[in-house]
Amino acid sequence: MMLPTSSRASRKAVQVERVEQRVIEFYEQFTVPPDSLVAVKEVAGEEFKRLHAVAETDLTRSRRRLQRAEDQRRKLLEAVYEVRFHVTY
Repeated sequence: MMLPTSSRASRKAVQVERVEQRVIEFYEQFTVPPDSLVAVKEVAGEEFKRLHAVAETDLTRSRRRLQRAEDQRRKLLEAVYEVRFHVTY
């Protein structure tokens, strides 16, 4: 697959597969210095903790909404049964 070129481009098109291969080769040789690795792990850990807290909050909120919807559904069914079948709760 060739990347499109414009009439004003000063470079020739490069095959995507060739670019992808060069990226793979780069990452095979890429290393993170140990001191940077510690910092990255700390930042990533903090971010994962934050995301987990957000997910927990969202889960709690979703559970409350689901419970309210189920309660409302039950009340509506009870009202229908009461009108239709003269059942009282």
